Amino acid sequence: MSKQLDIFVVLLITATVIYACQSNGHSADGGHESHGDSAAAHDSSHGNMISGAAAQADSVITYSGVIPCADCEGIESIVSLRKDFTFTGRLLYMGRKSTGAGSNELNQSGSWMRHGNTIHLVEKSGGATYYLQTDSSLIQVDDKGERIGGSLADKFVLRKQ
Repeated sequence: MSKQLDIFVVLLITATVIYACQSNGHSADGGHESHGDSAAAHDSSHGNMISGAAAQADSVITYSGVIPCADCEGIESIVSLRKDFTFTGRLLYMGRKSTGAGSNELNQSGSWMRHGNTIHLVEKSGGATYYLQTDSSLIQVDDKGERIGGSLADKFVLRKQ
C-alpha cells in the first residue's frame, strides 16, 4: 500500500508540475515556451531545450537500447523526444512467451519536460520514467533522480541514434 501511495504522490506532483509549466508559459527549466504559430520562434525557444550540444535541426531525437528485464532476455526500448515536448516510446520484451497479440510489446506516448539534465517522460496513461541526459545518451534513473545501482547499473542506458 505504501508503494502505491508513493507512486500516486510522484504522479500527482509530476502532473502538477506539467500543468504549472504549461499554464504559465514557461518551460520546466525556466526558459520561455512559445505557443505561437511562428516556426522561427518555435525553433529558437525549443532548439536549445533538447540539449545545447545535442540540439539538431531535426524535430525528433531518438534513443534506443536494451535494458534489463526480470523475466525476459531484455527490453528493447526506443524513445523519441520531439521539440514540441511530446514523446513516443516502444518497449519490446525479448524472449518472453507471448500470452496473446501485443502482450510482449508496449507503445507509449505522452509529454516530456526537463529539469536541469533530468528528462521526465509522463505517459498519457499516468506512468512516469526519468532519465539523465548526456550528449549521446539517456540514462534511466529512479523517481528521485538517482542512478540505478547494482551489477546491472550500466545496462540502463539508451544511446542516441
